[in-house]
Amino acid sequence: MSPSVRSADSGSVLTPHERFAIDAHPFLDVDGTRYLFFARDVLDHDRPGTHLAVARLDGMQRLAGTTVPVLAPWADWQIYERDRRMYGARWDWHTLEGPSVVRRHGRYWMTFSAGAWTGPGYAVTWAVADHPLGPWERAPDAAAALLASDGILLGPGHNSLTTAPDGGDVIVFHSWNDERTHRLMHLRRIDFTPDGPRLGGALGDA
Repeated sequence: MSPSVRSADSGSVLTPHERFAIDAHPFLDVDGTRYLFFARDVLDHDRPGTHLAVARLDGMQRLAGTTVPVLAPWADWQIYERDRRMYGARWDWHTLEGPSVVRRHGRYWMTFSAGAWTGPGYAVTWAVADHPLGPWERAPDAAAALLASDGILLGPGHNSLTTAPDGGDVIVFHSWNDERTHRLMHLRRIDFTPDGPRLGGALGDA
């Protein structure tokens, strides 16, 4: 039996310059460079709200260099709340959050959530880039959300990407139960094709 692993809060604040930052996702590139993807509040934009950003990491306890914008909201379905009171003003507040990144086919693929996690409009979409610092190209407007409410899922979102024991890619996410009293965890197969990610069945399906 392997010894237990003990962890402790280092007390490091990685984003002291941000007014608000959540959903940190560390990413280790093939050349050994580490990056931190995260969500942060941006006010000086046509669609104010929570946007996605990235910065290089110096070790795991501080950022190295400038924070780079990754994606800003671009559509009304990403509105978290209209006329929301924030920072002493009222905004039609948008939200992109929960980024997760993998490298496949020589490119970088990011899945992330958008909208209000509190309701059925919450969904997961994707973007792709040739370098972790971008520029990032979002999914085509004609592309359907990767995960969205349907007859089975209600408000799916806040995903993470991992690999199964057989080496295949897996997307892990939550959705509401029918009564919307709690959220349930789901695991689905996902395949990153050169044309974009494609969902498979639940983990364990034949």
